[in-house]
Amino acid sequence: MSSNKIASYPEIDVRIQKMLDYMKIENCKIKRIAEYDRLQIELPEVSVSKKEIQESIDELLDIYGEKNISEDFVKKELEMNSVQEYYESVRKELTAGKRNQEFISARNKAMDYLIKESKFVLDKESVAEYSVEIVDSYETEAYLYDMELDRYVAEELQMTEDEFFEECYREGDELIKNYLIVGAIVKEENLEVTEADIKELSGVFEKDFDEYSEEEKTYIQYQILENKVYKMFIKE
Repeated sequence: MSSNKIASYPEIDVRIQKMLDYMKIENCKIKRIAEYDRLQIELPEVSVSKKEIQESIDELLDIYGEKNISEDFVKKELEMNSVQEYYESVRKELTAGKRNQEFISARNKAMDYLIKESKFVLDKESVAEYSVEIVDSYETEAYLYDMELDRYVAEELQMTEDEFFEECYREGDELIKNYLIVGAIVKEENLEVTEADIKELSGVFEKDFDEYSEEEKTYIQYQILENKVYKMFIKE
């Protein structure tokens, strides 16, 4: 990691600036990057108990209306070779889920520190306009619950209307700061998106990378770069 430069309005990576332009986030800058050279977060070891494995299996049995796991069941319904193979797949899935939860927790901790220790100049109108995107995301959640947004806010989020819009603004403000921090660190550390990075994600793409629009490619590149930034601070 290179020596961290503390300067007024450090530049951010051009790809991330391009993403902000697509999002119409204007007049928002990072004035100073947090001193991040010593930021290190160790992920704890994770383990899965027999009870957790059995609870996951019981949930599957309830779905299929079965009482016990049998060789015939796992071969016919799950397309696995044996009960033991299925048990191992459940253990791996639960372990991966716990690791992901720990990574998300560490990522949030790292970003909380970086936001707190950095300095920003954000245009309030731009933040407010971007927070509309947050409102739209909650509206989508409400739709999945078969609710109107106002009822979802009151019953599921247990907020008043004013509290809800304040929370959406806060989330928008925090996300913009996140983009700016990632952009500044990517620029500072000269992080790149390689062909190997793209290939690694090919399994989750709906189509070949080259078939995406320039805007879509920009968002994909951001996700790769953001992940690289977090992995600078999070050690497994």
